Amino acid sequence: RVRPQIDKNNEKFDIEAAVKFDDCTVMLSNVGSGQVQAKRQAFTFDYIWDRDNSQEDIYEEGVMDLVDDVLDGTNATAMCYGQTGSGKTFTALGFVNHNPLSGSDLGLVARDTGMYLRIFRDLLLCKKRKKHQQHILFSLSVVEVYNEQVRDLLSRQDIGNSEVQVVMTDDEVKMPNLTEVEISNLEDAFRCYKIAMQKRSARSTAMNDASSRSHALLLINVYRQQVTPSSPAP
Repeated sequence: RVRPQIDKNNEKFDIEAAVKFDDCTVMLSNVGSGQVQAKRQAFTFDYIWDRDNSQEDIYEEGVMDLVDDVLDGTNATAMCYGQTGSGKTFTALGFVNHNPLSGSDLGLVARDTGMYLRIFRDLLLCKKRKKHQQHILFSLSVVEVYNEQVRDLLSRQDIGNSEVQVVMTDDEVKMPNLTEVEISNLEDAFRCYKIAMQKRSARSTAMNDASSRSHALLLINVYRQQVTPSSPAP
């Protein structure tokens, strides 16, 4: 995703360092000291979103099919990767200084809401549609990975005592003592995110900003059971 320039960047540079050439190619210029070198480099990806693409574009074209796969029983990952300031947090979460929900209705999200709450919106809508066929439950865990340590960001323990036990097998990684919080609505999802990021911020301060170089993982589990005469729909 090519991130739009922000005001402070516009003050420093008059040119665009990254330009979308076509749907799969981006051209990068080496910018420094207000100068741009003549040589450009081309990088090719499966698909590229430009500055004018919306949060909805990113979700519908890059993430929504993964949600459908998860509801069919497949594991999926949506990862935002890039250097500091490249727009990872905005893509994943949108503006996070305020509640990004535009209303209490389950189907509504704000224009700048990121993929995280859009994923939960569609999961919860699916649960509502299938309530007479399946019992569906969603849970959320949030961990921070830094070097060889994994911390539980939803644990009730102090941040210094929230290290997660990681058990690796041939085909999967298990964290048996990881906190799982049931998510029943978008407000639950947003509240858990705020709790996790506050704890991550506290750890960043305690560890001399080490957490700014860590990775945050938001893990969504889907539990399903068919509605039967012995286990009827609510």
